[in-house]
Amino acid sequence: MLNNTIDYILFARSIPEHSKRYGDLFSCSLGYSPTLNDLVRIYPIPLKSMKVWSMYRMEVEKNKLDSRHESFKLKSHSKYEGWIGFEKDVLFISEYKKATIFNMLCSMKLCDSTIDELNKNRKSIGIIKIDSINCYWNVNERYVNTNQLGMFEDVGLSSWASYTKETKRYEARACFISNNKNHDLQINEWGIYEFYRKFSGQYNINDAFKNWKKAKYLLIGNLHSHRNVWSILNYF
Repeated sequence: MLNNTIDYILFARSIPEHSKRYGDLFSCSLGYSPTLNDLVRIYPIPLKSMKVWSMYRMEVEKNKLDSRHESFKLKSHSKYEGWIGFEKDVLFISEYKKATIFNMLCSMKLCDSTIDELNKNRKSIGIIKIDSINCYWNVNERYVNTNQLGMFEDVGLSSWASYTKETKRYEARACFISNNKNHDLQINEWGIYEFYRKFSGQYNINDAFKNWKKAKYLLIGNLHSHRNVWSILNYF
């Protein structure tokens, strides 16, 4: 990539995780770059300041710690400084409707993948067609009881902790049929977990999946350390 300035349309943000490398809470994103004419992954991005279905212009670079072809690292130094100056490095270009984005992806034949094909071609991002879907909550094996942490005077609860998966008793998952095969994958889309964080005491947490029942296509990405393990980041 000779020119490291790209346009990038944000499709999805993962549930945030704390990065020891950057010393703060960050999210990973998936989207499409008209500049590269491909689906790409950009990490890290701030929890705020960027909206899904919007296009931004930014400088990126390859991440030496991530060999996946579609993965790029945001070059802005603001990621080390609490995102001060981020708006100067990442410029908002325009906003799109979700349907417009989907029609564009279909016209470029980026919605015809299967998980088997993605694994075979060593892809790390794809959009797959599904025949049916059932979303549900399962016990989160990574759960940390934050109330229990508060019992110890020398253990403080970080301000970012409530956003991470470790503080959720349940994890979001989806059973679906694609290419005549049954699949069961985690959903790592941040919006679902934000519903859980904000409304789990007021509403049925299954309401977080209300719009997902209409899904015909799923945006998926694989895990850095387990390339044949996939998670769901959004739907069309």
